[in-house]
Amino acid sequence: MSQTAASKRGQAPLWLLLLIAFTGTLAMHVFVPALPIAQQALATSTQHIQLTITVYVIGLAVGQLIYGPISDAIGRRPAVFAGLTIYFVGSLAALMAPSLPTLVAARFLQALGGAGGLSLARVMVRDASGEAEATKNLALLNLILLIGPGVAPIIGSLLSTTMGWRSIFGVLAALGGITILLAVRKLPETTFPSGNLAPSLMIRDFLHVITNRRFALITLGGCLASTGSYAYFASAPYILHGQLAVPLSHVGFYVSFTLVGASIGTLSARFLVGRVKLSSLIRIAGSIAVVNALVFLVIAWSHLLSPTWVLLLTFIQLVCAGTISPLSLGTALGVIPKMAGSASGVYGFCQMMVGAICTFLVGLGSNPAVACGFVMLGAYGLSFLLLWRGRLNT
Repeated sequence: MSQTAASKRGQAPLWLLLLIAFTGTLAMHVFVPALPIAQQALATSTQHIQLTITVYVIGLAVGQLIYGPISDAIGRRPAVFAGLTIYFVGSLAALMAPSLPTLVAARFLQALGGAGGLSLARVMVRDASGEAEATKNLALLNLILLIGPGVAPIIGSLLSTTMGWRSIFGVLAALGGITILLAVRKLPETTFPSGNLAPSLMIRDFLHVITNRRFALITLGGCLASTGSYAYFASAPYILHGQLAVPLSHVGFYVSFTLVGASIGTLSARFLVGRVKLSSLIRIAGSIAVVNALVFLVIAWSHLLSPTWVLLLTFIQLVCAGTISPLSLGTALGVIPKMAGSASGVYGFCQMMVGAICTFLVGLGSNPAVACGFVMLGAYGLSFLLLWRGRLNT
């Protein structure tokens, strides 16, 4: 991007973009600890109450596909406001939901709104920056996605046990309202909208993005690296408590500690961009991730796994994930800069779907630790191959 072009656009404060992205990711996992309480209050089954999580993941994935092309056409600022407003309304609806069907519908609405903030915060960083600077800032946004599964349940547990399960949605609604007020004052427009809101044109742009070979390789590879770790988050209670007899009250701290690894990886990527070639960083981090996942699988298969091994190996895995993800995201959004909104939506959709697939696959095995090892090895091995192809075939 030329300096002249960048100067004609506003540059959104990074702290505000972090807050906008956080609203969507927080709501995904924060309700998990309250599921048993809400199930009893609404007189429903475990299977049915879990729909409140499933529909949120689906809404967050699908919603990101919608906001990207719309923001390319009408601008980022109005699209962000639309998403935040939908999120706020969905949170209020969930707060007052009298029945499970209403709560499920409200969660889907909330997810559609949260998808806007998550998708557009990324592309607004990319709008006003060159590739190196954007990658540094995207590293911080990426950290929000990585730490969400660990931090949100802690918040949800505290709220649900002290003020009841509905208080979670009251806090989310308040967060959405505060974010809207801050955005009104501080959020500028960061792009030059095309004005082409015709569905046929948006479909054309979408097809152009997903059929770009390099974008597809980098996107799928980056998503496998960033949300392939969801396999561990989903299986951690069964590995640590069920297999290794770690007290259930300590499991959250084990998971939270591994997220320190994600923070280190993300901050390392932010520091090293511009100092080390991106392809070299991706290759080194990807190699370590594959070897580390293989070691995890071998130790689990040999029945030698211990809480210390789990802590060490998952920490290393998250360091690698935190390093690779922002590098691949920044590169992917730069492949087709004129369609960055659509590209961001596709990338976000892919991340959610990869996370959902890894979460599903890890539940298929009879041995949670071995299943986790297989899924992580597959995810990070495929990620390495795809990113290698995407980086070298430019």
